[in-house]
Amino acid sequence: MIVLWAAIVLALVGFTWILGVSNLQAQAIANRQSATRAAYLRQSAEAVAAWYAENQASVDATAAAPAVADILARAGVVPRYGLRTVASQRIVQGELAYHVLVLWIPGGNPDPSAFDVATGVFSPGPAVPYEVVSGAGVQAKAVQHTRRVLTLAAAQLEQYFAARMRVGGGDITVNHFRPDSTCVGAAGTMPCVDAYTDVSLIDWRDAGVDELPLTDAWGQVLQVSNLADSSTTNPPYSMVIRSVAPWGTVLLSQAVQRL
Repeated sequence: MIVLWAAIVLALVGFTWILGVSNLQAQAIANRQSATRAAYLRQSAEAVAAWYAENQASVDATAAAPAVADILARAGVVPRYGLRTVASQRIVQGELAYHVLVLWIPGGNPDPSAFDVATGVFSPGPAVPYEVVSGAGVQAKAVQHTRRVLTLAAAQLEQYFAARMRVGGGDITVNHFRPDSTCVGAAGTMPCVDAYTDVSLIDWRDAGVDELPLTDAWGQVLQVSNLADSSTTNPPYSMVIRSVAPWGTVLLSQAVQRL
């Protein structure tokens, strides 16, 4: 009887050990699968983010949510593990506009995860791995870069005005940003630019101005006017250089006569 009980105990111990090993092996496999999916999700999001950054002008020029299947294909992402991807409509915050994309792998069926296409807010289901790609940071950098370019261009125009004023004996009543009312300028003077005009269409060297920056952060040509949004009747005189963001926001810098 003792021998029988000992055999039973040993069998139970052995079974428990085998069960424990099996559980550990199953957990290790599950951990590896989870890590593999997390890495895939992260790499996919990085590819989508890189594509977004390269195409930010065309993406955010459109108010509608972009087609996610096209985005994944162009970013080189092959859907695996039941990957789901959604994109928001264009979100406007102050002078910024951008889209939000979310990539996730559902944890079950049905998947309770939810996405608000209007706000870009994602509510994941329990233990659902996900990645968010937001254009907010991309466009904030683009706006900041464009403002720096506009400020530089305005400074060049102000230097031009100051140099012309010195040559003219320091008369502050003369508007060197613009010819007289006849708009017949002489060599080395600014032409009349009544409506906003691409800077690339103006011969700046003939006007006596160092070459201005041509494009903004989105590759669009900057525009200038020495009548629209400008002070032309009394000093301090001014003229304007601007950029129109892909979503329509106007970024503007004024070149102002230094008194």
